[in-house]
Amino acid sequence: MTVPFDIVVPAAGAGTRMAVSLSSDSSGGTHPEIPKQYMLLGGVAILERTLAKLFELNPRRICLVVAEQDSHWQSLPSAKRCEITQGGASRAESVQAGLTKLQCEQNDLVLVHDSVRPLVAIDSIHKLIEAAADCDAGAILATPVVDTLKYSEQGSQIDRSADREKYWQAQTPQAFPAGLLSEALRRAAEQALQVTDEASAVEAMGLRPKLVTGSKHNLKITTAEDLSYAEFLLAGQSL
Repeated sequence: MTVPFDIVVPAAGAGTRMAVSLSSDSSGGTHPEIPKQYMLLGGVAILERTLAKLFELNPRRICLVVAEQDSHWQSLPSAKRCEITQGGASRAESVQAGLTKLQCEQNDLVLVHDSVRPLVAIDSIHKLIEAAADCDAGAILATPVVDTLKYSEQGSQIDRSADREKYWQAQTPQAFPAGLLSEALRRAAEQALQVTDEASAVEAMGLRPKLVTGSKHNLKITTAEDLSYAEFLLAGQSL
């Protein structure tokens, strides 16, 4: 089944966690202050790898959402094929800006993908698109939690354990009808809800997006350790 779709890639974040992890590593080297999406993975900017992977899907359009003062994207070949717009102070605002730029029809399918998930599998995204096309509430990639989860109120001792069988770790892309996603983000903003992904906003409307099993390799590069692991995974893919 061929379903037309657009993609929004929010890339307006500053990557503060990456900056902290790099400044505190033991290499003794210096690290330029550059948003994490522009750091190199296998000699290529992370964002370039992400966009190039997404273009393999033949979407109708990709909207890249960047920070106001960001000019780094102009050096990326794949970014030049994107529609560009300025993001906001939060992820939700940036995604909403992307939707506004695309001006999709209400029922058009839109995927939202993290700029720093360059190793997502094409097959996983195809499964996601199929699932989202069959569910009015959309769908997300996710993986079942395999580690034992502990809850701590103060962060210093265990208060209780959680039933890991019922928990999933959300990934991206996440796919929704454009009108639904825009309305969900609008309501979340009105209610001052702190939504950390698009599904959270849709869930707040009482809807239940589908879970599509993704891959552990679809990691979000947030810390220096993540970047090292991504280098390892990329080397394995090249074998």
